[in-house]
Amino acid sequence: MLIAALAFGCMFTGCADPEDDADVWSPVTSVNQLNGKWKGSYSETFSADEYYGEETGYEINITTTEIIEMDVNVSSNTVTVKYTQVIKFSGKDVNSVWELIKLSMGEDDDATVNDSDKSITYSGTESGSLSEFGDGGFEDLEINQKGNKLRQQMGDEEKGNIRYMIFNKQ
Repeated sequence: MLIAALAFGCMFTGCADPEDDADVWSPVTSVNQLNGKWKGSYSETFSADEYYGEETGYEINITTTEIIEMDVNVSSNTVTVKYTQVIKFSGKDVNSVWELIKLSMGEDDDATVNDSDKSITYSGTESGSLSEFGDGGFEDLEINQKGNKLRQQMGDEEKGNIRYMIFNKQ
């Protein structure tokens, strides 16, 4: 559940690569390493063709901005993830296809459509127990040597499209 929430926006939008060369990363081996509050954010712009993975024939840019806050409380055995993703559309063809974009992306219950700036915002909160998500749920997370940053690899290694979502301890 937690990994799914962390990857919510990245599966649609990718993640920026704010990797800091000074950090030394190692796998998270214990839930105790995650105890505390974490926050990550990024923004990235794509063409419509890049975003949808195929030629669309439209001159549209899509900017995604994501903010994820995660609270891991080991003593109470809980995880809470709050996410906000804003997808903003711009370019010469946006007005001609805006209604179609809204139909295809704005139907979700947690979606808010803003016609004035041509954006769709997804937000929500997920909570659960650490035991629901189990030890295997941490296998994709790495922590830096200071214990104040987490990262999760995203993208496709075979295509050389590796990015990281970085979370800072609050």
